[in-house]
Amino acid sequence: MGRSLAGFGAPEATAAERYEAMWDRIIASFSTHRALWLASVEAVTQAEHSGELRRHLADGQAQGRRGIAALLTGADEAAVGDEDTRTLGAVQMALLSGLIMQWLTDPEHTPTGADIVAGLRTLARTVGTHP
Repeated sequence: MGRSLAGFGAPEATAAERYEAMWDRIIASFSTHRALWLASVEAVTQAEHSGELRRHLADGQAQGRRGIAALLTGADEAAVGDEDTRTLGAVQMALLSGLIMQWLTDPEHTPTGADIVAGLRTLARTVGTHP
């Protein structure tokens, strides 16, 4: 995924515009690589019956959290700290998992990159105003 997302958005774009472009590219990949995304979801259900598969998927998720945190911060993956991996990376993976499920069940109503940015802005305002 990192290779396919490298260089998302125009260099002169704002951080929000690049983030939106990243999600638009990810969402577009659901169509172009449908079998891969579907296999990922199916693998999660199969992991319930295989500890080895579960460990393999957990390792892949850990790498994915660190990788996407590196992508978003512009840091080398080896330099991404545990906190950024646990917070920024994990939230991005949660968004990705949720988007995949939404797209597989109702692709016409899956949020766009702009929807995601707008939703995150609303969320930030909401949690920022409540203790």
